[in-house]
Amino acid sequence: MKSNVYAKKNGLKRLNNLIYPRSAGFIHLINEMRRHNYIECIYDVTIAYPVNTVQSEVGLFLTGRTPQKVLFHIERIDLSCIPIKDRDIAQWINELWIAKDEKLDLFYSQQPPRIHISNDQNKFIWKDDNPLHKIVKLFTLCFWSLMTAFWFYHLTFLRFVQVLFGYFIFVSASIYGKYGGIQRMVYIKWWHAMKAETVYW
Repeated sequence: MKSNVYAKKNGLKRLNNLIYPRSAGFIHLINEMRRHNYIECIYDVTIAYPVNTVQSEVGLFLTGRTPQKVLFHIERIDLSCIPIKDRDIAQWINELWIAKDEKLDLFYSQQPPRIHISNDQNKFIWKDDNPLHKIVKLFTLCFWSLMTAFWFYHLTFLRFVQVLFGYFIFVSASIYGKYGGIQRMVYIKWWHAMKAETVYW
């Protein structure tokens, strides 16, 4: 894996559950948002699968093996906790990833059912959904199943929907061809807006 090669090259610990992040993009965004006073904090999200860890989309579709639960550990990190210099930011985010990987190692070392993960308060308990959450999930599943069937039906028989779908494909392909994707388009638009605002002031 490229992440292991990167770790060996830079004298970093080899990760078991994660790959090292691409720090250059993160550093650029942090610096730009700091410069424009656009950010106060970031959120560190760690995802864990108590049963049936998904390794790839291929295995998911070929075997139908899906996780029974997806657990999230979310931590707010104030901007003041993030270093200023680029090199220090890169080191900080690598250390953060190492700590996340150690948390996941500890999590997966537990016997099922896995509900604990270490954090600054020593222990965090994943709470099961209450009955209302389960009802909402069931309603959401039914709603989107019906909507999928609805759109497939109309896509098959209605010319207007077919034209609309073709237009969507055309726009998506155009955005990808010009910008490299929707996310990059949003970033470029945001960067130009910030640049214009800076020039104006």
